[in-house]
Amino acid sequence: MLIFIPGCNASAVDEEIDLSDFSVKNINIDGTVSQDEYPFSHNDKDTGIVMHWFNDSNDLYICLESKSAGWTAIGFDPSFVKKNANIILFAMDGENVVVRDDFGDSAYSHSNDQDLGGNIDITQYAGKKVGDGATFEFVLPLNSGDKFDKFLEPGNTYKVILAINSGDTNFDVKHTAASSTTITLK
Repeated sequence: MLIFIPGCNASAVDEEIDLSDFSVKNINIDGTVSQDEYPFSHNDKDTGIVMHWFNDSNDLYICLESKSAGWTAIGFDPSFVKKNANIILFAMDGENVVVRDDFGDSAYSHSNDQDLGGNIDITQYAGKKVGDGATFEFVLPLNSGDKFDKFLEPGNTYKVILAINSGDTNFDVKHTAASSTTITLK
C-alpha cells in the first residue's frame, strides 16, 4: 500500500511511502532510532526535535530526538493551545529516563494525570543520552480508556504540540521553545 503524506519526512520533501513491508516489528523501544525504524518523520525547526512515528490499530509508536539537556514534551490533540491535550514529558536523570503523563487542564497549564485521578498510560518507554540531548521512544495506546488521554483513531489527522526546556529537567518549569504540527495516523 502506498500512502502520500505531505511534509512528514525529515527532509521536508513530499514523498510516497511504501508501507506494504512495514510493521511495528521494525520498531525497537530502546532509546535509539535506526534509519528504517519509523516510516514517518517531522523535523521541528522551533524546538529542534525530530519526531518519528508509526501506528497499528492499537498503539502509537513515537520517537523524539531532542537536542535539549532539559525536558522534552509532546502533546496530542489539544482543543486550544494545551487545553485537553494528552501531554507526555521526558527527561534524563543521569542514565535513567524520567517520564510523566499529563493533561492540559487549561490553555497554558498541565497537570500530572495521576494527581487528577488518571493513570500513566504509556505501555513502554526508553531513553538514551545523545550528546547534550537525548532520544526518547514510547508506546501510547490509541484508546487507553483514561479520561485524561485522547482517543486517537487511525485515518485521522491530529494536532501535535512539541516543547522543550533547554536546561531544566523539572517538568513544572516553563518551556523555552514550543511548536505544533500535525500527524496523520495510517
